[in-house]
Formats: sequence, structure tokens, C-alpha cells
Amino acid sequence: MASGNQSTTVIESASLGRLLRGFLISYLLTAVSLGLVGYLWGRVGFDLLIVGMGWPHVIFGFLFNLGKVADGDRGYRVALASLLLVTLAIGFVNSLRPLTTIIYLYFTFHAFRDEIFIYHQRRTGYRFFGRVFDRNGLGILLGATIVALIGQLPVHGPNGKLQLYLGLCVVAGLLSGMAGLFWPKQWVRGRSGLRYAFLALLLFAGAATAIKVLRMHGLNSPSFFAFLVVFHYFSWYVFSLERAGARPTAPVVQHAAGLSAFLQFLRTVPGFLKAVVVMNVFFMGCAYAYYILRLSAALRVPFDFKFFIYLLVFHVTTSFVPKISRGVTQLKPLKAAVA
Repeated sequence: MASGNQSTTVIESASLGRLLRGFLISYLLTAVSLGLVGYLWGRVGFDLLIVGMGWPHVIFGFLFNLGKVADGDRGYRVALASLLLVTLAIGFVNSLRPLTTIIYLYFTFHAFRDEIFIYHQRRTGYRFFGRVFDRNGLGILLGATIVALIGQLPVHGPNGKLQLYLGLCVVAGLLSGMAGLFWPKQWVRGRSGLRYAFLALLLFAGAATAIKVLRMHGLNSPSFFAFLVVFHYFSWYVFSLERAGARPTAPVVQHAAGLSAFLQFLRTVPGFLKAVVVMNVFFMGCAYAYYILRLSAALRVPFDFKFFIYLLVFHVTTSFVPKISRGVTQLKPLKAAVA
């Protein structure tokens, strides 16, 4: 029994490194890109990045949702139509009375839900089709909600808020250390996701602290919401490339056309990379034309952050289209899991 537990520990440790690799790549890309646009264009650069990268992200997400609907039965089409109506309703209410804070929380929940899904996908070798919010997922959600509420506690002055974030970093660091040492065993064993969650909490608490320190020193820094949104973009791209690389080479459907042909193209690593680069260059160029060059007032509606919020609502709402289970596919062996 002891040797079996030791073997499980070794496998889980190897898996944690593989799980965190994509997360850390996304985290570093987020920090570097936000730092670069802030250095080049100041605070307006943060909006430029969010909107410029946001359009391709939303388009890709909607195309894949359409693919799910096309492959599903009538119920999936009804679900998508219903979600579009919900989007219109939220947008209409927001036009009458701004719901900015609620929309921010709405997107935060979406990003958090996706990160749990990505974690499960990586953990299972991209075979996961279960519930995102199982018992453990709900527990992590509750913990994240408590952390978010702590961030809203009234404090005295900027130093008070900084001390709050530093305290959160200390707590997250201690929890990560305990989980990394598998102590207490009865608490950590069987809950390998806790180690991942605590490390993720530590990194996000560190980002919030760094943003606060930069602002206290009068330096350009994004809001934490901006950091979360850009991280979500990069996380989805990194995960999609990993998943495309893990899939076996699918047979080409000779008579595929239109959306089906394009989605088949996107499910390959070269195809996805080409589409991501082309679309991001185009939309970042458009955002640059609006925010920096002030080229045309006509660009205001699609690229002003005030209006882009509606696109985020559309993206989050339509992401709740049910996932279609296609069963377990044979994938490349996960070398890291058995290292």
C-alpha cells in the first residue's frame, strides 16, 4: 500500500509540472504583453490590447459554438438561440442602467469556469467531458468567491489595500507549501487539484499585489480585471494549441465545406496558429488605428472599450452552450504523466 501511494505521489508530481506549464506560459505572456503596451502607449494601451485581442477570441469562440450546434440536435440550436436572447436582454438593461461591476463579475466567473475545465482537460489527457463544477469544483469556486469578497473589504488608504494583498500572498504561499509537502496527508491526498489551485491563487495574488505597488508609485499599470481578461485570451490559445497537438491526425473530410471545412482547418496546429496570427494582427491593427492614430470615428463602435463590454457579454453568455460528448478518443501517450 505504501509503495502504491508513493507511486501515485510521483505521478501526481510529474503531472503537476505538466499542468502548470501551460498556465505559467499564459501568465508570463500576459505580464509581458501588458507591460509592453503600457510602456509604449500608457494606460490607453491596456484597452487597446483587451479589445484588439478580444475580437479574435470572441469570433473563435462563437465559431466553435456554431460547430457544436451544427453537430448537435435541435436542443443545441434552441440553447444557442436562448442564450442570444439573454445577451440582448443584458445589453438592453446595461444601456438603461450600467451594469459594469456585474458584467466584470460575470466575465470573472466565465474565466474561472474555463480554467477549471482546462485543468480537467489537461489532467485527463484532453478526454474530460464531465461536469466542470463537481463537488471539488464547487469548493474551489466557494474559496475563490471568499477571496474576491476579501478584496472588497473596506480598508484605510492604499497601504491598507496593499497589506490585504500581501496577506493574501502569505496565506496562498503557506497553503501551497503545505500542499506541496502533502501535509496534512488526509487533506491533500486525493485532491491533487488543490496544489494547482493554491499555486494559481498565489500567482494571481502576486499579480494583484504588483499592480497595486505600481499604482502607488505612480507607474502605469492595468486593472486586475484587465490582467484577468488578457490572461484568459492567452490561456485559451495555449490550451487550444496543446489540445490540437494531442489529437491524432484526423482524416480529411473531402466534401467538407463552409464552416465545417474551416473548423477542420482550425483543429490542426498549423491551421490554428495561422488563423490566430492573422486575426490578431488585423484586429490589433484596427485597435491601434482607433486608440493611437485616431484614424476614424467610425471605429469607435467596434473598438471603444465602452462598447466592447457588450461583446464580452455576448461571448460569456454564448459560452454556456452545452458541450457535446463525443466519447473518449485515442490520443498520444502522456509522457509527463508516467515520467
